[in-house]
Amino acid sequence: MRSPSDSALRGLGRGSAPLLALVAGALAFAAPAGASDGGAVVSLTYYQQITGSQPISALESTSPGVPTALAIDNCSATVEYIHTAQPNGSVLWDVLVQGFQRNSERVNAVYDMVFVLPLPVTSSGAAAFTPVDPAIAPQVGTPAAPEPLVYGGETIVLKRDVGLEKSLLPGLVGDPSQGKLPSLAGTGYAYTLWDTIVQYDPGYGPTIQGWASFHYTTDATVSPPVASGMNAYLITWIPTLNSNIPAYAVRMTVQNP
Repeated sequence: MRSPSDSALRGLGRGSAPLLALVAGALAFAAPAGASDGGAVVSLTYYQQITGSQPISALESTSPGVPTALAIDNCSATVEYIHTAQPNGSVLWDVLVQGFQRNSERVNAVYDMVFVLPLPVTSSGAAAFTPVDPAIAPQVGTPAAPEPLVYGGETIVLKRDVGLEKSLLPGLVGDPSQGKLPSLAGTGYAYTLWDTIVQYDPGYGPTIQGWASFHYTTDATVSPPVASGMNAYLITWIPTLNSNIPAYAVRMTVQNP
């Protein structure tokens, strides 16, 4: 990861720099094109570089809000939408996330881990899927011998957060060059958010690895997502930070099954 400019760090510390300057400074932390978070153990993580020698409390806000920009790295994980026709005419889908690996956080804070997953919608924007699984439970080990991912002594379970979708997505979808998620308008898919709150675990190790599977059903008119240009994301957000500070995220490429 590249180091930020001193002016960007000073702006972040004051919490008064314009949003575009904050986004530009934060994007300087992200890996160069083609690099992946977790591909090598980094000397400093994104939030370590953001905080510098300051305590995390120096960047916290008395009136925190949701972030409106992201600092996005690539990630080793891929996402496949595997579909199987059912006897009743419906289609069963398995969203399979494989090869996930990223560097562990090293700043002592409470994090909101938000999985951003495109799922099908109708032309009016209503959900066009029915969940089979009530949540997304990341696993370690192999599909033949899965074990739950445990972090900070807690089993990680990501549950859909419709309230967070309503508050977070309107400010995060837009121009990717400004730290936004690309719009999915016209694709037949929309972003959904699945999250959990975790406390920093100093003994976890240098990287987090795992995989996940999520099942849902649709009618037969729903098509697979177009792999070109569509991605899933994992946002690692510290909710107490000033909302002008871009949250960190990793990008997972959608692939054809």
